[in-house]
Amino acid sequence: MHAVLSDLRHGLRILRNHPGFTFVAVLTLALGISVNTTVFSWTDHLLLRPFPGIAEPESLALIEMHTANGEFRNGMSFLDYLDYRDNARLLTGLVVARFTPLSLGGDGRPRRAWGELVSGNYFDLLGVKPALGRTFTVEEGRRDAGAGPVVVISHGLWKSYFRQDPNVLGKRLRVNRHELTVIGVAPEDFLGTTPGLAYDLWAPLNMAPAMGTGNGTLGYRGTRDLTTTIARLRPGVNLAQAGAEMRALSSRLAAAYPDTNRGLTAHLIPSYAGHAGAQQLLQAPLRILAAVSVLLLLIVCANVANLLLARGVARRREFGIRLAMGARPGQVLRQVFTETLLLASVGAGAGMLISPWMVQMLRVLLPPVDVPIRFETEMGWRTLIFTALLCITATVACGVAPALLAIRTSLRESMESSGRGGASRSTHHLRAALVVCEVALASVALIGAGLFLRSFRNATQISPGFDTRDVNVSQFYLSASGYTGPEQRQFCRSLRERLESVPGVVAVSYADQIPMSLGPMPVHPLTIPGYAAPPDEDMNIGRMFVAPGFTSLLGIALREGRDFQESDEAKKPLVMLVNESFVRRYLGGGTAVGAKVQVEKVWATIVGVVADVKYNSLTERSMPFFYLPFQQRFQPGLNFSFYVKTAGNQAAVAQAMQREALKLNRDAIFTTTSFTQSIEGSLYPQRVAAMLLGFLGTVCLLLAGIGLYSVMNYAVSQRTREMGIRVALGARPAQIVGAVLKEGLTLTATGLVLGGGCALVFAPWVNSLLIHMTAADPLTFAAAAGFLAVVALTATLLPAGRAAMTAPTTALRSE
Repeated sequence: MHAVLSDLRHGLRILRNHPGFTFVAVLTLALGISVNTTVFSWTDHLLLRPFPGIAEPESLALIEMHTANGEFRNGMSFLDYLDYRDNARLLTGLVVARFTPLSLGGDGRPRRAWGELVSGNYFDLLGVKPALGRTFTVEEGRRDAGAGPVVVISHGLWKSYFRQDPNVLGKRLRVNRHELTVIGVAPEDFLGTTPGLAYDLWAPLNMAPAMGTGNGTLGYRGTRDLTTTIARLRPGVNLAQAGAEMRALSSRLAAAYPDTNRGLTAHLIPSYAGHAGAQQLLQAPLRILAAVSVLLLLIVCANVANLLLARGVARRREFGIRLAMGARPGQVLRQVFTETLLLASVGAGAGMLISPWMVQMLRVLLPPVDVPIRFETEMGWRTLIFTALLCITATVACGVAPALLAIRTSLRESMESSGRGGASRSTHHLRAALVVCEVALASVALIGAGLFLRSFRNATQISPGFDTRDVNVSQFYLSASGYTGPEQRQFCRSLRERLESVPGVVAVSYADQIPMSLGPMPVHPLTIPGYAAPPDEDMNIGRMFVAPGFTSLLGIALREGRDFQESDEAKKPLVMLVNESFVRRYLGGGTAVGAKVQVEKVWATIVGVVADVKYNSLTERSMPFFYLPFQQRFQPGLNFSFYVKTAGNQAAVAQAMQREALKLNRDAIFTTTSFTQSIEGSLYPQRVAAMLLGFLGTVCLLLAGIGLYSVMNYAVSQRTREMGIRVALGARPAQIVGAVLKEGLTLTATGLVLGGGCALVFAPWVNSLLIHMTAADPLTFAAAAGFLAVVALTATLLPAGRAAMTAPTTALRSE
């Protein structure tokens, strides 16, 4: 122990006596460790532990519905859930939850809240114990509508709404104009079962009809509005076994209920691989960021190893004397690694100070959204352990080469090298090899950054098929305030009339959905006479309920027939619009107007055909889609959005929207944003990948340049005598510069070739994440090589210029 303390004191003295070296090394390590700690924190919270506060998460899995071609289909129906729950033998149980916007209070001052309507066994199966009170009983969770007028509130709502009242249990909470009794307070670390979201409360799913949030939830198999389904595996059962059972049950349901279940299969997947919440958005970007952050750490270690090698060469005499006086090689190794560990520890500490600010980047890049997104930023014990492991890894990676140099030094070699002021050829080759590795790794990171930046640029240039310019979108939640379907339809008609008279308003319409919002479009099962669907084809087709003028307001071209009219009311026969892909797929590309289609057992007549547009994302392929009249199909449980096209003054029109909506309904809860901003939300994953990879690529580029400069500068300093003699013998400055440039650019070219080869090897892994380009894009490779070449040229020119100006007398005097 005394020897270790002695090494620590000696190491601190060495680092204190060389503040410039220590500052550069610590700053470099802090940067690499903080980036890796930040990415690990994101990955840990969003992928590895998506459901905090749940007991035994390792035995949990998600159940998702997929079509025959592998496409994710949003949500499960309540009746399907009952069948899976009652017939799955390899599962301890299933729970379901539905993401639901709600309103708290009333009397003209409602408060927005977000909750999950859940199955009665929700808390019990997840192992969540309340901080206060209890959770749902079997009676409160039964299927009968309205059986459970109770609520479990979040720890956050208890603090903000009830001011941590210890007597909150038994109090009445007005939710959607419906009184619920508070029976429990969830633990502080439990946020719900949608990764990245923090909910305010949980109520039994049987309360959906009474609270006006879904009349068809409990009784119709085609209503797939349960956004989360979680299974707990029985002890000894693995994911593959339980997944096979779920697929078999899916086949039985498809045979028994072909109208709603044909082509749909339940897949059991790990909890980190879900498509709900932040997982859907950030799963792919985080994997790429993790890979590039590792590259950055390797570059950092190579850089610091180079600095330590330079210090080691300067200390060869010290090490040689210590070995000659009887010090064992193990003692010298311990000293070198102690000094390296001190550097890494200080770097890790500085990195932990930087990381809390870096963690906020996911939130900073998030566009305006109207959902309770919460990205955890706390550095827990798992992050601390990961940082400690990084510190040890960096110590080993940075210290191996200097340690080997130290123990291979003899007294004779150290005295000779000290006398001529030079390093051994092997040391110089080792440092050059480290620089080649740095350049190679930096080129891979820079190519990756370039690919995703260009991919993001390509995505922003994709036309959605409709015009978002000068359009405001306001999303209303009157169902959350408990209003009936007729009340909401009347509200829409009245608000439209009022807004049309506002100066600066060009057109007004409304619909139940916003294209390319964070969730996929809802679907309805269709039966199309004359179309023979294959047995495994999913006939649940995407849809929107829209008011007259919706397509013309957004510039969606009408190809055939007519638009919806005010006369298409609830009591009239159902009509529909379809897109061009619908006509090509199901009607053989012929005349569509007048054709009949069955929508959930109701016959509808096609009255018009409109152009294809993007519905879920800018990168999706054209797909069949249909529209139904808002006044004919809208029902409680659905939200709606107003689209207002303006003459340019969107802010003034937004204020008018606020004023007129509250005049009509003082309980109205809504948010307004520009349609352009709303569309940008669909590009959040691409923006995260492009911006953060661009930052990491730039850092890698600069570190590679610093490493090259360090090696070339040190090489020139070791050859001062040689340079002076060459100048004395008549060498021109240009020849000296050329010789140094040749060496530096040779190292750079070697690194570029290796890095380009590695990037091509990993190209197939990245191809599926890019938009309108391939991972072997020659322009990106050339640009990355060009940037690195410029940085390398700059890093080499500085020491080359110093070498060219070396005077013979100065060189000889230095000896």
